[in-house]
Amino acid sequence: MNDLTPETALQLYLDDKSKTAAESTIQSHSDRLSHFVGWFNEETDYEYLHELDGMDIRLWRVWRFDSDEHSDAYIKAVQDSLRVFLRFCRDVEAVDAQLPEKVHSPDGGQQRSNEIPADRAIHILEYLDRFEYASLDHTLFHLLWYGLLRVGGARAIDLDDIDFQNDRIELHHRPESGTTLKNGRHSERTIAIRPTTREILRDYVDTHRENVTDEYGREPLFSTEHGRAHQNTLRNRIYAVTRPCLHRDCPHDTDPDSCDAARRRNWACECPSSESTHAIRRGSISWHLRQETPKQIVSDRADVEPDVLSRHYSSLTDGEKAEVRRGELPDELGEV
Repeated sequence: MNDLTPETALQLYLDDKSKTAAESTIQSHSDRLSHFVGWFNEETDYEYLHELDGMDIRLWRVWRFDSDEHSDAYIKAVQDSLRVFLRFCRDVEAVDAQLPEKVHSPDGGQQRSNEIPADRAIHILEYLDRFEYASLDHTLFHLLWYGLLRVGGARAIDLDDIDFQNDRIELHHRPESGTTLKNGRHSERTIAIRPTTREILRDYVDTHRENVTDEYGREPLFSTEHGRAHQNTLRNRIYAVTRPCLHRDCPHDTDPDSCDAARRRNWACECPSSESTHAIRRGSISWHLRQETPKQIVSDRADVEPDVLSRHYSSLTDGEKAEVRRGELPDELGEV
């Protein structure tokens, strides 16, 4: 299998298509597929296209059509372009031979939010704390929300990275042993955790964590009986615990007993109201800013540049932004 990044593959594809297609067609394919490249770089921790599998294609579809503003014709055009692109990648042995045929048109536009609001996160955490305390799901959601972590960062944590004495977690980029951070060595950092987070982590490790090592002899925090949990496994866990039918009536008037998204964890992303790990991260960043956490602290903790934070992650109103800035102003001068 050839190692091709999505950017390189897209350029090769467009160069090849330019031999037979009109310029307008090339531009249309470029515009549609640029979203796929953006999703690959932002939502996965992969480097090469051959790391994609069928579940990733399903998650892409959910991410791309996250509102009801897209017509069926547009959805079909995007998915058809992606399928043709992946067939090109298959022909140059850059993706699994079966992957292109796993690109299907969605049943309809999804209706997810871009971020989970704090009140919804509270409901989810209350449910998990009451019914699934210190489970993998509870521990993962709690750590993503309060730690401002990407799912790849959470997956990379080993037991030895947790300092229970001083309430800290170290994040390390270890590509040589199967775990990477989004921005490589630049993403390495130490984060402080709350006492509540420490206790949930300790109870999870003592009672629910699978006591296994991974293929490199490391002890992953988030494990299955087979070793370190796959990133898609953790994503599916989040889709599952954010389904609203877990703690209230289904907003889509669907019977959970006959709903595949409710009955099958791996299909949870099909629920229009389930949420991605990225939505947790965005929601938590906005919540931290609303709590007047200084922007630089949020930036360092979340591994996001301050200008990106301002541009993409904060959904604060102008008034809320003013109050955050007020909290960062110095006190009045004392008597001289």
